[in-house]
Amino acid sequence: MPLGTAVGPGLRAGWADLTATALEPNPFFGPDAVLAASRHLGGEGVSLLCVHDDADRLRVALPVCPARRYAHLPVPVLRAWQHDYSFLGTPLVSAHDPVGALGELVDFLIGERPAPWLALDLLAADGPVVAALLQALRLRGRWPTPFAPTRRAWLARRPQPTYLADTVRGTHLKELRRLRRVLSRQLGEEIATTDVAADPAGVEEFLALEAAGWKGRAATAFARRPGHDAFFRSVCTAARGQGSLQLLRLGGDGPAAAMKCNLRAGPGVFCFKIAYDEELARCSPGVLLELDNIDWFHRGDAEWMDSCADPNNEMINRLWPDRLELTTLLVPLAGARGTAAARTLPTFTRVSRRLRDRWRSVADGLTGSARR
Repeated sequence: MPLGTAVGPGLRAGWADLTATALEPNPFFGPDAVLAASRHLGGEGVSLLCVHDDADRLRVALPVCPARRYAHLPVPVLRAWQHDYSFLGTPLVSAHDPVGALGELVDFLIGERPAPWLALDLLAADGPVVAALLQALRLRGRWPTPFAPTRRAWLARRPQPTYLADTVRGTHLKELRRLRRVLSRQLGEEIATTDVAADPAGVEEFLALEAAGWKGRAATAFARRPGHDAFFRSVCTAARGQGSLQLLRLGGDGPAAAMKCNLRAGPGVFCFKIAYDEELARCSPGVLLELDNIDWFHRGDAEWMDSCADPNNEMINRLWPDRLELTTLLVPLAGARGTAAARTLPTFTRVSRRLRDRWRSVADGLTGSARR
């Protein structure tokens, strides 16, 4: 169904129930995040694919949108909807007979054939949803193409808080403890990390802190993009009401030195956004808050924490010892021709990337020669 139409209370309630009990959690595809994004970020052309059982219980929910290009190539696809703040593409799937539920979704798409392929980005490669989808496709003689593998920082619970032992040198930790003392002296007060999720003013403080830094100057902060601050407020308000919002604040009684917004979903925690006071940059408040974030994780009961960070984020990669394997699956919807075409796409993309990189090198060389 198109998201531009009203989502009735029955569907929304079923969608929320599925989000809370899904085989793999994905707060970015729940009704609160998806509908807020549709309202405030622009959701033209976005639809919600649904599979219900005989009792009208929702078994699969997947927001999708058509695209005329994919991976820099003129390839039409139907893809899971990914906006700027959607860091996981896993469909919400019921834990009861996920193979059957995903099979029904595939059958529907094959019958309707809205595009030659379905592109599912940012899937946990070793997760149960991918395993169920692969089994459902095999039963139908369909062979998806894995594409664009990547890894990002992840944290799995350990019996003891030894998360930093293998990744951060003792001298570095000693330096960070010194910087914490320097930061406390600079602020003129004792500092600590607290969770201010219960106070709506915390969200406004986060927005102001983010907008005051480089993201504000680059016009990528929530408050510098029309509608994006309303999206953030909406997501945080909904998560607060469900008890799944964590808003960590490093500082004292004065302005925050750094803040981090996390979302709890199922057995895990998703790190959503972070901001810090750039005037305190020499004290590394963002790094100090990340250390406290790991400590808060260990003192809680979550089984894992997903950084949702860029795979090349050096700071997070230095602190977080574990990795989540992510992949894209291209699911052919147009029979054997679609399968064959999907298998050629990664090759075409690699060739296209090499040509672009080579052209940039040539262009940079020409620019350098002209400057000389």
